[in-house]
Amino acid sequence: VWFATLLVVLLLPTFSHIVEYFVHYIQENWMTSVFAASQNNARTRAFAFSVAFSVLSAFFNIFVMRHGVLLVGAGEETKSFWSDIKRIPMLIVEFVSFLPSEIVRHLGKGKLLNALGIFLSFGVCVGLVFGVFRGKWSWGWVTAVGAWVVLFTFTLFYAALMKIYRSRMQS
Repeated sequence: VWFATLLVVLLLPTFSHIVEYFVHYIQENWMTSVFAASQNNARTRAFAFSVAFSVLSAFFNIFVMRHGVLLVGAGEETKSFWSDIKRIPMLIVEFVSFLPSEIVRHLGKGKLLNALGIFLSFGVCVGLVFGVFRGKWSWGWVTAVGAWVVLFTFTLFYAALMKIYRSRMQS
């Protein structure tokens, strides 16, 4: 399972974006008489965002498929397209709250290093994607810090919601 996840999330987007990068590079450097190139080299900025979106999209697709949605030919697990569509909004909420819930769960069990590892790994991965594919390490560390701020904020929000939910369930 881990190899299939690695293949879908990393290798396929990497291959497709390498091809995309070289197509844009060839167009900007050798075919400008046919197709005008951008004046401000916007390709590299757009490329980094495109890679990040592809990785996020691949993660989401794997997530929903592991929850039995958007499967074709999976026997009894296969549902109608409409029932899959109805489940997607809740799966988006689960997907967005997955890392905060894991961090809160580990903190609740006293596993501070696990929670810290999840938190740090997220920022490092985001920073690497933007730093490597933008070609500027300043983008890498800035986006890593931004990712940590967003994850920290969402984790606090998730923890507060869970505390409210549990207190209402007990009363």
